[in-house]
Amino acid sequence: MLESQQQHHHHGPAEVSFDQYSDIQTQALKQFRSDVLVRLRSIRQQAVLESQQGMASASMKGECEELSRENAALKKEIERLNYRVNHLVKALSAEELKNSSAAATTSSSH
Repeated sequence: MLESQQQHHHHGPAEVSFDQYSDIQTQALKQFRSDVLVRLRSIRQQAVLESQQGMASASMKGECEELSRENAALKKEIERLNYRVNHLVKALSAEELKNSSAAATTSSSH
């Protein structure tokens, strides 16, 4: 009778012993853990990249603000220098006009 049970056990429809079932579960868990770790690494890498891009973006924003302030300061300086140049040109033109009038008066009196 034991022999017939053993034959039935070996030839039965995919019967799995507890140990085999435990091994299958262990392998499935290992595979699941491995898959989860791979996905977590991928998510972590993506998060790090987004963080770096965010920091670069923030850094660029700060740099843009600094450049904007510098640009405004340079525009003010250009305005100031243009005013000075225009003032000097007017003063020089007035002086030339005065000198040419004086020269014309001197040459007509001789």
